[in-house]
Amino acid sequence: MSARRRGTARLRLRRRGAAAALALLAAAAAASLGLGGGAAPGARFTVSGRVINPDLPAVSVTLEPSGNGLRLGGDGFEPLVYRTMFTAGAAAPDRILADPAELSAGGLRSGALDGAEARIYRIRGGALELVRRDRVPPGGHVLESWRRLTGDDAALPAATLGLPLAWEPEHRPGAPTWFRVRAVAGDGTLSAPSAEVMAPAPEGPAREAAAKRGAFKALVALALPVERGLREGPQPGPAALRLEPGEPGAPRLAWDPVPGARGYVIERTDAPPGSRRGSYLALEGGAGAPGVEAGDLVILSRSFPDPSREALIADRAWDGRAARRLRPGPLSRWAEEPGGAPWRLRPHAPDAPVEEAGRSYLELELQAGRPVQLSGARFADDAQHWYEVLRPEPYRVEAWVRSDAPGRARLEVLGGGAWGARQPAASFETGPEWRRIAAEFVGDEAARRARGRFALTLEGAGRFGVDNFRIRRAGTPWLDLDARDYARLRAAQVSLLRTHPLIKTGRWTYDLAQLTDPPGLASGTAGGSSLPQMLRMAQGAGADPWLQIEPHLAPEEWDGLLEYLAAPAGSGPWADKRAAQGRAAPWTEAFGRIWFEIGNETWNRLFRPWTFPAMVDAQTGRRYAPGEVYGLFQQQTIDRLRASPRWRAADLDRRAVFALGGFNVLDYGEQAARTSPGSGFVGLGPYLGGWDADQPAPTGTPENFATLLNWTAQNTEPLGRMHIARAAQAARARGVPLEVGTYEAGPGYVMEGLGREDVEVQERVMKSQAAGVATLDGFLALSALGYRMQSFFAYGEGRWWRSHARWDRGGHAYPAWELLELLNREALGDMLAVETRAVPTLDLAAAKRREAVPDAPQVAAYATRRGDRLALVLISRRLPDLPAPAPGEAAPGCTPVEVALPFASAASLVVHRMDGPYDAHDVDADRVRIAREALAPPADPTRFRLGPATGAPACGLPPASAYLYVFEGIVD
Repeated sequence: MSARRRGTARLRLRRRGAAAALALLAAAAAASLGLGGGAAPGARFTVSGRVINPDLPAVSVTLEPSGNGLRLGGDGFEPLVYRTMFTAGAAAPDRILADPAELSAGGLRSGALDGAEARIYRIRGGALELVRRDRVPPGGHVLESWRRLTGDDAALPAATLGLPLAWEPEHRPGAPTWFRVRAVAGDGTLSAPSAEVMAPAPEGPAREAAAKRGAFKALVALALPVERGLREGPQPGPAALRLEPGEPGAPRLAWDPVPGARGYVIERTDAPPGSRRGSYLALEGGAGAPGVEAGDLVILSRSFPDPSREALIADRAWDGRAARRLRPGPLSRWAEEPGGAPWRLRPHAPDAPVEEAGRSYLELELQAGRPVQLSGARFADDAQHWYEVLRPEPYRVEAWVRSDAPGRARLEVLGGGAWGARQPAASFETGPEWRRIAAEFVGDEAARRARGRFALTLEGAGRFGVDNFRIRRAGTPWLDLDARDYARLRAAQVSLLRTHPLIKTGRWTYDLAQLTDPPGLASGTAGGSSLPQMLRMAQGAGADPWLQIEPHLAPEEWDGLLEYLAAPAGSGPWADKRAAQGRAAPWTEAFGRIWFEIGNETWNRLFRPWTFPAMVDAQTGRRYAPGEVYGLFQQQTIDRLRASPRWRAADLDRRAVFALGGFNVLDYGEQAARTSPGSGFVGLGPYLGGWDADQPAPTGTPENFATLLNWTAQNTEPLGRMHIARAAQAARARGVPLEVGTYEAGPGYVMEGLGREDVEVQERVMKSQAAGVATLDGFLALSALGYRMQSFFAYGEGRWWRSHARWDRGGHAYPAWELLELLNREALGDMLAVETRAVPTLDLAAAKRREAVPDAPQVAAYATRRGDRLALVLISRRLPDLPAPAPGEAAPGCTPVEVALPFASAASLVVHRMDGPYDAHDVDADRVRIAREALAPPADPTRFRLGPATGAPACGLPPASAYLYVFEGIVD
């Protein structure tokens, strides 16, 4: 808001309808509402009986990775599953040619994807088809390309004729690396390469020194833009490429100048001379197999039952994130490091007695006198927010162990301060037979200030086996929600539980076997989250499941998923697996509806590789936008599921909903809907500020709070109207109805570039009464526009998007969730049209992602009806001190309100109100409350006026407040 608006803006009364009639009405209302003599302008609404959105569904909620023990660690030691998706870059009969970065994504080295399955998809005649399934033969995964250190679109300036070499901190020590240089000519062509030189990556102290200096910082400072895809020209390459002495671990790469060069690019490879075949995936091929075409969509799948860093990880990523994914979480060291031991994953025998054994266990090779520790995740004191804070209750640490020779296993607390020092270790003998060992450590008040880990220590010589190392609170099953969570969710009456833990996996993901395993076994989800876990949580919450599944399942895996969900026990291996887990009846019988969503924000590059590219129809030449490709992909999955007799037997045509994830500022979701007629819902993410809405971090000023309170008028409603119109167009184009709603919404947050104080301010603002009121306002405004299912992000305890405070901060609901929960319990039904007869307004200036809105209403009214029950919600978007109060205004920001209700009488009336200070917050205490008060029903519902008789102050609706009136036993 501009300085002029802050200093001089005044609320205005907006009137609608015939001017003469309203003039009389205004004159009559002025006395009754106190609009004369400098008092604040009032608001008048008429609630009609006209239904504008029938039978509003209850607000749903997205579940973040959750469950008892999730943040304390543990492992089921299961095979790793690698899957990725990209487009072919060129045509070839039996090869996949693509960007080397795609073929090596995840830090892979040559040969890592030998044996992988390749599925090739192509658009033909308006449908996405699986045109080829093949396998990569031994030696078929080739990564022997040169890589430009400057990237594909930058070069060193011509004056730079050398620079100190450096390696990524995670580069393999001592690994040989070959370098060469090319010149960029004036016409943008590349010269031939220079001769090459080899330099080993630094080791020991030199490696540490090189890491501190950073990898090629000079390139970032000096690089200049060049064209992508530079082609080779006729000019010779730089001469006399050489290594000159430099600092330890950083020899200087130097070369002679090339006359007329605009700049230079440096290339490197870890492939030795004689092995420079480029980068590609060979396919086994076969008679009649169609060739791979440029632009084909490729999905690769490979399982690693015994992952090895030596076999899988490139030298450049040796100690990086990709390598750490290979090492089981409880192991903090590689075999060659002090305190490490050789390890591998071994398959379980079919008759292994280990409960929930999965497919494999961890085998370690120990030496006498050299114990090995497996530890859980860190717990820490209650002053921080990243780690688990121990509760004053028992914690159970358990594992299944065995050893070829007699040995010992010890369960203990590492660190933990004074509390940890009081916890005795539990020691157990180990031998050839599997046994479960367990110990309990009782938390107390001192434990919540402790920092440490729970650990399993193995001692002895020979091979040790470990499986299902788990740490949890003793009173709740492993990776289940506790009783308090289920009580909260049932009390909130959420309609759907959206299963976020099953997506955002990246390339290290799951197959159907791991997806349907008990929790804790899937190697690619947070904490081993799994489908049966999510289904049990939805059932316990009294909600239907909204299943998010990554796009990479193979056709037969989709068949198996349907069998797992919908087939009776005894009808196939996946149904039998479900029955063995304790659920004999199909899961579809536990729910009224099941929602399906493939992937998550498939437009968002953060979630690569599970995002969709543009593609061209091989028959018609039509170009399909990324959203349309997403729709085609989802439709071919829908078609396969619906073709199954199991689908029809479970009546899923009526009970299943396929959801598409749209983009709130673009038509990506509507694009997808046009090509996926089987998808009945497009969800958007209309967050209240935050990075999702491309907004800066909150500042906590009155102007900032005013932005939040007016977000609905400036952002939510304009974008909502746009999506309603686009969805209607898409529905007409495809000839099938289409609903619009939200897949995620609520207060938004900024995660990057914030200092500690910035984070604290953001927490206080987004967990304030004002943010809660604005959230409720946005949800109701979208319902009034026609949005159907809406989902809050996200259920859980903690900071940022979570719905509740952490247990040690009180465990209370934050204001936004508290109001949405109230909406679910008290205000569902048919949404009724509300006419605004008069309302105070404010001009809102345009800003980033916010439209200029003249005469923006500062009070909003919404109404719903179910039978003889009517709910009226009144929202104030005003602040007490912004804009400056009018002269003589006794209660700044308070608004007289009168509502004409569409019934003659009511048997009872209750008001629920959140009307404290607008900047009060719930970050560290439950300050913002919803008060409930029973009232006498109004004598004249057609002139329902806010004041002491209706549970409000004499001045009317307080600033930045939400009032919910529930009338029961109404008579028309």
